[in-house]
Amino acid sequence: MRHADVPTYDFVPDAAFSFQGLNLLVGSNNAELIGAIEGELGFLGTPVPGTGEPVRFFFHDATLPQRDDFHSLPLPPEDQVRFSESMTGFFPPDTPRAWIVADSGFRWDEAVLASINILSNLATLALGRSRGTLTFHAAALVRNESALLLPGMTGSGKTTLSFVSTLSGWTCLTDEWTVLLPGPPFELMGFPRGFRVYGEIVKTYPELFAEEQRVCKYTAFEDSGFLILPEISDRTPFDRAYPVRRIVILNHQGGQPAPELEPVGISEATYELLASLFSASRKEEGESARNFNRQGFAIVRELIDHVPIQRLSYDIFRHLPEIPGLLNSLV
Repeated sequence: MRHADVPTYDFVPDAAFSFQGLNLLVGSNNAELIGAIEGELGFLGTPVPGTGEPVRFFFHDATLPQRDDFHSLPLPPEDQVRFSESMTGFFPPDTPRAWIVADSGFRWDEAVLASINILSNLATLALGRSRGTLTFHAAALVRNESALLLPGMTGSGKTTLSFVSTLSGWTCLTDEWTVLLPGPPFELMGFPRGFRVYGEIVKTYPELFAEEQRVCKYTAFEDSGFLILPEISDRTPFDRAYPVRRIVILNHQGGQPAPELEPVGISEATYELLASLFSASRKEEGESARNFNRQGFAIVRELIDHVPIQRLSYDIFRHLPEIPGLLNSLV
């Protein structure tokens, strides 16, 4: 389905949050979910009428009656979720729109986590567009007031490494979408999200997740994975930017004998950073696409000139506990 084919909905928001010139307007036919979202994001401000850019989001629970002002798309449940994720990931809304992010196949903790994560995705991409910054498909970790940018393909372990690093004193700005402020000096910002770690990882390293199983509000230990919604009210999303100390390209390789950090050549660095940049960007056409491409190439060249870039190769099923220590040596 194309961007232009997405139907719009004139739903009445049940909750509204404001920060950095964005207004997140949230609706749902599940009042309990709205209460949970308000509890997690209530530290954000309240929109002032007539100001800010609206970003609308609707959570439709297929187990409850439909609201008159919102109707689900005529898609199977699994396609609804996939469609919602792809749309929020690649098409920041130019006008208020709505998506379905879950259905009866989701457990309650998954519904809360999905809602917070979709909101953070929308906010990150909308902020990047409104400020003229660039968004990378990459994690961002902070320690000692310095940041690491961690680009990697889907499945490379960005979320898992980000969570495990927080157990070693790192702060995770984001495990998925990182906003880069132009430089030099280059700086990173992010909106904290919930972590989803796959079940195989939890079974491989039960000692790393034992405490989270005991204390987290939203967790689930099943084959589908491990869900963690961290406390994020200790800082406002995008509250400050951190200088990029180093870029570490994540490279999960099954059978890798030992974790290895090594320098990256200009060609590989250019390819990896452009791939990370374009996979986190909305579709552009015509002159807009040419301008975006020129800007992207220029930023990547400057990054390579001013920020050290390395590749971290590892087998996440063998080396996960060792990786935070390797990262510690970089800041």
